[in-house]
Parts: sequence; C-alpha cells; structure tokens
Amino acid sequence: MTDPAALDRTLHYTDDITGGDVEAIDAFLAPRLAEQRDDHYGTPGYKMAFALDSLVQDAANTARWHLDKLAKDIFLDARDRLSSRQDLQRAWNRLWSAVYPWNADTGYDTARWNHLDYLDPQDRARQEAIAAQAEAEMGAGT
Repeated sequence: MTDPAALDRTLHYTDDITGGDVEAIDAFLAPRLAEQRDDHYGTPGYKMAFALDSLVQDAANTARWHLDKLAKDIFLDARDRLSSRQDLQRAWNRLWSAVYPWNADTGYDTARWNHLDYLDPQDRARQEAIAAQAEAEMGAGT
C-alpha cells in the first residue's frame, strides 16, 4: 500500500528543501540562459541572461552551502542554526524568483518550485497565531 504522504511531493517548508531541488532549478535554467547568451552575444539580452545566471549561481551556491551545513549540523548554537535555515530560505526564494517566469513551460516542477514562507510546520503555526492575534486586536479596537 502506498503511503499518502509519499505521494505529496509538494515543497511546503524550508526544512524540506533538498540538494536535488537546487540542482533541478539550476539544470532547468542553465540551458535557457546559455541559449540567450549564445544567441545574443554583446546585446542587452546577453547582458540580462549573464546577470540572471550570475544571480542564480550565487543563490544556488548559497543554498548548497547551507544545506551542507545543516546536514552536518555544525552550528555554534541554536541562533546560528536558525540563521542558516533563514539564509537557506532566502536563497531558495531567490532561485524561485528566477525560475518562476517559466512556470507554464514543460519541465517546470509546480509541486517543488514554490515560494516558501515558513521554515517548518511550527513556524507556520507561530506566524499564523501572531497574525490571528493581531487581527483580533485590530477588530477589538474598532
């Protein structure tokens, strides 16, 4: 019997990002950006593709570095670990921003390539509780 959780490939939280996710975005974008650079050498289109490729590589390398650090669990303290998780989230969301314009193209992974607002389910619950409390307080003040 198939585990229903195994069928849900959707990326919901930063803590679920894998190295394969980062590599998949990089592999998806690389030929598209190379084509623009090759076909438009010296033009503004070339410069734009070159710039986007540089930003994608920086975000991918940052994500890889934090994934490695998290896998090895090498942190000074809980604050350092949280900072790494947040840096991974920011790097991932930069990758998502770069790949999102191709969301209707064949090969775009709509289940995995999502903007991530939460580190984990507990972070989501905390943020939703804060938002609900703020909304209740604003409603009580009217």
